[in-house]
Amino acid sequence: MTVFTESPLRPGRQEHVDHVPLGLSRSSETVYRAMLGSPRFRLSELAECLGYDVERLAEVVEELRLEGMVADSADESEAVRAVEPCLALRALAARRLCATRGIDPVPRPEAVERLINLREQRRSEREFETAGLDELAAVVERLVAHADREVVMLVPESERASCEFSRLIPEWASRRGLTVRSVWRADVIRSAARRAHGVWLGRQGFEVRVVRSVPLRAVLVDDAAAVLGDDEEVRVLRGTRQVTEVRRIAAELWNSASPVRSGSTSDRGAEVAGSRHATVLRLLAEGLTDDGIARRTGVSVRTVRNDVASAMSRLDSRSRFQAGVRAARLGLF
Repeated sequence: MTVFTESPLRPGRQEHVDHVPLGLSRSSETVYRAMLGSPRFRLSELAECLGYDVERLAEVVEELRLEGMVADSADESEAVRAVEPCLALRALAARRLCATRGIDPVPRPEAVERLINLREQRRSEREFETAGLDELAAVVERLVAHADREVVMLVPESERASCEFSRLIPEWASRRGLTVRSVWRADVIRSAARRAHGVWLGRQGFEVRVVRSVPLRAVLVDDAAAVLGDDEEVRVLRGTRQVTEVRRIAAELWNSASPVRSGSTSDRGAEVAGSRHATVLRLLAEGLTDDGIARRTGVSVRTVRNDVASAMSRLDSRSRFQAGVRAARLGLF
């Protein structure tokens, strides 16, 4: 059996410097790519598949979890799943671009694009029409990664790790300037963990409401697509009539539901900064000057220049325009 010779959870600095493509250590990238081969894995199964020691593998998986690349399975206890790369890698890139200290590498746009395209070739929505909340999460993540306006979630029950309670989706939505609205069945809020999640969402500027009964589990994205699912079936609706019906149900539930109190405090500093960075990158790609970007974003020219210099460095770009183009390829705006 092949084992790691050093802890992959805290790889040496050299590994991070020399291996940049997805912005992960070599061991983490190897494990993440392997996890994309199945809807979920138990660690023992994954260790056997890769020929890794289970304890060392657990450390790598924990590193990936902290980076938002891996989540617990909602279908099988003690199993984990890979978060879809179109969301996970783009969120990772956005987070690192906006980090105060740029000590971790930003994923290379071409490497991210290659993996996402490969993923799309291997998996179609038809493949997700099987039982499982993990499959539902994969479809939702793929749609949310390309959302332009809004995500609405109807939540009839509280599974341990279902995607409706992921922080990655609202964090990504916040950076993209999307709205997230959630309607939960009243019983869900009785869980201390779910109640805390609802409060956290409120503090990010996203509203959660509760109602006595939610008749279906659904996620609406931009009023253009709806994902319906449970432990027996996953369906993606795109037809105007079908999506309109789900939207009607969502609107009725929202209007009759009660808001969850989020408390009096609100701290969206990181989200506001992330939104500004995304705007700066978009305007770079459009060819605007520093003065033009400053006027559009409402910050000083000096702040814009700092943002531009940081973006160029972290995206390994030789010009302002190239930085904007590479950010666009990552789907950061």
